[in-house]
Amino acid sequence: MTHRERMLASIRGEVVDHVPFAPRWELWFDSAVREGTLPERLRGMDLYEATREMGWGIKGNLAPVYRPEVRNTKVTETVHEAAGVRDTVTEYETPFGTVSKLFRVTPELIQHGVKGLEIEHMIKGPEDYDATIHVIENTEVVPTYDELREMDTMVGEDGLLIGNAGYGPFHRLMRDFVGYENTYYQLNDYPEQFARLLKAMEEHTREIVRVCVESEVLVLRHDGNHDSYLTPPPIFDEYFVPFFQHFTKECAKHGKVSCTHTDGDQSLLLDQIRDSGFAMCEAFTSPPMTPTSIANARVVWGPDVVIWGGIASVMLAPEYSDAEFEDHVVQLIREAAPGNRFIMGTGDNLPTDGLLERMVRADELCNTEGRYPVAVG
Repeated sequence: MTHRERMLASIRGEVVDHVPFAPRWELWFDSAVREGTLPERLRGMDLYEATREMGWGIKGNLAPVYRPEVRNTKVTETVHEAAGVRDTVTEYETPFGTVSKLFRVTPELIQHGVKGLEIEHMIKGPEDYDATIHVIENTEVVPTYDELREMDTMVGEDGLLIGNAGYGPFHRLMRDFVGYENTYYQLNDYPEQFARLLKAMEEHTREIVRVCVESEVLVLRHDGNHDSYLTPPPIFDEYFVPFFQHFTKECAKHGKVSCTHTDGDQSLLLDQIRDSGFAMCEAFTSPPMTPTSIANARVVWGPDVVIWGGIASVMLAPEYSDAEFEDHVVQLIREAAPGNRFIMGTGDNLPTDGLLERMVRADELCNTEGRYPVAVG
């Protein structure tokens, strides 16, 4: 089977020759390129070429399905650089006033694979709501289907794309417009204004969903980075699940695989993720990084939800022994018996201090211990 054939068969619950292996490892790869420490055999290659050289399945993560374009608004960017820190201030001048955000990039963030952080968001107080709503309502969702097809051609039979369907409306406000902590203050102090803001974001996100499900990509990733304590069950039930159900129903209607990014502590949210209707949970992160094993998740989600991931990133680092790592991977394979509806990968990424040889060993174990059907562990 090609990597794509094996991955698709696994997703559909069909017989596979062995557990597929398709990791995410650009964090390590990009760091090695910057530091000049790539193995000789991989030098001069891009990530996809290097993945082929290693013999692994390509995880075409966050493939571009759309791009946002702000209309009817004057957008000005100002960049300040000092001591290696790059600050970008973006101002949005609207008929309702001007709002701004501050994006910061530091050498430390780059070293850890973080492209930057939003330090200041558009919503700082009640005076910012009308202008921010204007920006949201005047942001066009432009399909990027040609770019998507080009990326799919680059991957070919060596892997599978995961289309980027963005974040749910409430979570996107938290991440990009208000800030996590400030969201709870704004929700409590200005409920009417926040409700208007959320309604505008919901309408905009519905358009994103429409563009995504009308694309050619099979797997669509929506939302992720959930946390049992930062977005606890009562918040999740009220502000996340209803829109997730809309997304997953639209995906099912259009023959798409609805997917969410489960690299955080989901221990208190397993019921909510199930009730949302997601067909796949990607970047699944197991103990010792989270309290939730594949076996725990299967009890709540049932056997039909596809799990992509599993390997706790810390197990790829030298703090754990080779024997501990091997036991960890074998345990994951056993918990994923009979070996389909499962794609082995990283519980988000290979860290910059991770050992490449452990990724090689994980692939070997998928070929040996992961022969279908896997015995229940």
